[in-house]
Amino acid sequence: MNDEDERGSGRPARGGPGDLGPDFSGGPTQRKPIVSTPLEQSILRGREIGLVMLDESEAPSSARLRAFGISPELHPDLRSDELVTMAQVITAEDGGSLRTFSGGLQHECGWFPSYKAHRLQHWEGISARNFIVESECNPRVGRMQSEGVRFRFYLPPKWHTYTADMDMTVDGVRHVVEVKPRADAIGDEEYRLVLSAVAEICRRCGWVFRLVLGTEVFANRHHRDNCELFAARRFVRVSERVIDKLEGFAMKRGAETTYGELAEVLAPGCTPLGEALIQALSVRQRIEIDLTTRVYHRTPLRIL
Repeated sequence: MNDEDERGSGRPARGGPGDLGPDFSGGPTQRKPIVSTPLEQSILRGREIGLVMLDESEAPSSARLRAFGISPELHPDLRSDELVTMAQVITAEDGGSLRTFSGGLQHECGWFPSYKAHRLQHWEGISARNFIVESECNPRVGRMQSEGVRFRFYLPPKWHTYTADMDMTVDGVRHVVEVKPRADAIGDEEYRLVLSAVAEICRRCGWVFRLVLGTEVFANRHHRDNCELFAARRFVRVSERVIDKLEGFAMKRGAETTYGELAEVLAPGCTPLGEALIQALSVRQRIEIDLTTRVYHRTPLRIL
């Protein structure tokens, strides 16, 4: 089933299992081939997402969302006939963004060509863009795709859909990320309930749901400036000769060195080119360097 089918004349009446319900993504939905997978790994028969999500004493809040851990509750003795689908997770057939932006919105939106993801990253809002830039430079981030995953689930009395700002892998664990500019922009009670439901779905699958505020993307001004600079160098050409120099230096001198020393090795007599190569190699996860501090010729780094 794709988005175009769901909007056709044969669409089920609102409220049925085939109805996507209100989309809490905050933007347009791109019509493109999708893959829909049921999530039924770790949930006993019960009331859809779980009674705790509907308990008034457990009102959703940003603080509680952040407290969710990454360890799922496992049920090794669970029989297959005791499983029930708790949600559908939807991804684009080509692995790209489910929603794309090309203007026409009340706030900033755009594209970010990512070297790490090898495809365009669509973003809505400056905070989402900043998060993409930081992820591009973060060595802990393996796979990343903005607007890359959607959830469809039932919370009485209706169906809901939610598209995350980022679907990514951090230290080998899948992270589903919602980015908001400020704490007061998280939304109303219904939207917070939807976020709580998505967090619970992720927890039961062993994934991490994260609510990231725009003020928390960068640790400090050095981090922001460095990420902007290093990300801007992501497409600098790195030749096989440069890789040979990098690996030869590491074998002879060890993996630990400094920013200035390695720049001279990679581009003798041309420090700006050497630094640009280090920045590109950092995005390629061949060099590890702390971007939260001032980066200069004595800054330590590690060849990976």
